[in-house]
Amino acid sequence: KIIILFAISVFFCVAGCNKINNSYQSSDITSNVTNTSSNEEDNNILLSVLHSEKPFITEKGQTVFLKDYKPLYKYPEDTDYYQSENLFTPYEYAFVDLDKDGQNELIISELPDADTYLILHKSNDKIYGYSLYVRWFQSLKSDGTFLSSGGAFSHDYNTINFDENKYNISTFATFDFVGDDK
Repeated sequence: KIIILFAISVFFCVAGCNKINNSYQSSDITSNVTNTSSNEEDNNILLSVLHSEKPFITEKGQTVFLKDYKPLYKYPEDTDYYQSENLFTPYEYAFVDLDKDGQNELIISELPDADTYLILHKSNDKIYGYSLYVRWFQSLKSDGTFLSSGGAFSHDYNTINFDENKYNISTFATFDFVGDDK
């Protein structure tokens, strides 16, 4: 029974994801959206960023097309961002209303084993992009909550809110591993 439940859950997880090619040509990117908001036009605007047809504003305030974007990383213990040497290569994407404002954000993952998620958020007719290191943006749920890892023994459940080119992560639950000290 457990194997059947696992297989069903894997099927729905895979069915809910959209895969995209590494190419930035509009015709090569799969744009079937399974989780749409009431504002289809905003979703299409965010998809135009994914296709490098429209630029977005980075956390450093630079306007850039996705095909030219080098992700910024920020670890919670760091005070400054540092920039990757590699261009961001989109792999999968999903629409989720992370901040519960009635408008979806577009979450784009990099190639497998890459370190970054890019979150695109539309505000006041501008599109902002936020890089989140993979350990601080895991297990995204459809209600917008997600898991972050502070290491093998500490995990937090979080929400995120946006304010133009800044974001704020709020922790609502912390789980610490308590082992046997024998």
